[in-house]
Amino acid sequence: AMQPRLEKLGERFDDLLEPLADRRNRIQTAKQFHQLKRNLQDQIIWVDERLPRASSSDYGNSLHQVQKLLKRNQNLSMECDAAQSRVDGLYEKVDELCAKSETTPEQSAQITKLASSLREKWHELTVSVA
Repeated sequence: AMQPRLEKLGERFDDLLEPLADRRNRIQTAKQFHQLKRNLQDQIIWVDERLPRASSSDYGNSLHQVQKLLKRNQNLSMECDAAQSRVDGLYEKVDELCAKSETTPEQSAQITKLASSLREKWHELTVSVA
């Protein structure tokens, strides 16, 4: 009498495993989405903070000012070089997340829009610094 009840209980437990695994995957994807969204937003802010310096038309009024501006531009160029791999990594993560079956169309659209915004701003920054 006990064996059939145990088998039925085992089947019910097994029936829960797949939905639980699916839920875990969806939660992990949601976490990745929110983390990537935040990282893209942070990188956009980073670029926005540097764009005014990169596109400034102030070329200095003295040798000292010109040397200072050259040094600042050199530092900004090094910052951009250092950030390039971080930006490339974000683009890769966007592609990976959008390819996942658990990612909703809304999530894909938000991430793609942010990545596109970053791509435009990053291009503007790197052209201005070069």
